[in-house]
Amino acid sequence: QQITETKYNKLITNHECSLGLIVRKPNMKPSTVGYVLAGPRRFLHFDPQNVNAAIVTCGGLCPGLNNVIREIVNSLYQLYGVQGKIYGIQGGYRGFWDFDNYMPIELTPKLVANIHHEGGTVLGSSRGGFDLDKILEFLKSKKINCLFVIGGDGTHRGAFKIHEGC
Repeated sequence: QQITETKYNKLITNHECSLGLIVRKPNMKPSTVGYVLAGPRRFLHFDPQNVNAAIVTCGGLCPGLNNVIREIVNSLYQLYGVQGKIYGIQGGYRGFWDFDNYMPIELTPKLVANIHHEGGTVLGSSRGGFDLDKILEFLKSKKINCLFVIGGDGTHRGAFKIHEGC
């Protein structure tokens, strides 16, 4: 894999963290949990100028799906400077291949600016529809090299198969 050096005003190091779950109770030792921050690093395993991405939501609905979609799109464009396209796959895994019912949409910061005010997922979601060959065919045809799969356990068992197939 090619490793690309990035040039940002603010790079994240592996030593920066966000603190959470600070617990101080009587008669107990204080404890704190820290989470390594996400964001641009000095060296990336992809070249942002050559990234085409896709986002798909699968399975049941849960709060915050639109927030996740919005932040992925904004981060790719604003933090990483992605030059390619970001596709929203409608209707879960079926949206990779069932174009009679679901068409991929190009996601831009302008398009996702206010989706966090809406419930559910603007992309739609469904269970089933997983067809590895058809999904891989779509990814190759659109030159997608960055796939964000949002869902639960069943969704990610499918995502693992996609990873193995690439």
